[in-house]
Amino acid sequence: MRRFVLSLALAVSGCESFFAANEPGKKTVEGCAEAVDHLKQCCPSFSSFLSCSYFESASNANAAPDLSPGQSRCVIKKSCDAIERAVTSGGTLCDLPMRDSHCH
Repeated sequence: MRRFVLSLALAVSGCESFFAANEPGKKTVEGCAEAVDHLKQCCPSFSSFLSCSYFESASNANAAPDLSPGQSRCVIKKSCDAIERAVTSGGTLCDLPMRDSHCH
């Protein structure tokens, strides 16, 4: 029984990021979800995680999003060819470093 309680406690503590989504002060970057969708439509194998959410409080681990509103608008405007070139070359796209080299 003690092992079960310990296992359960460890499992729940690992869910902090799940519960963090409902914390006060969490903000979502306007247009970011659409930009990530466009990026993944152009490069279905793109696997780098891009966060569209951040917390206003600097005490939280994710104090800044991966994409700014300007970068989000920029990515949405890019053609799939331009996105694929940036991803496969390991360059940048809208001042965002492309760390994933797979597109298809």
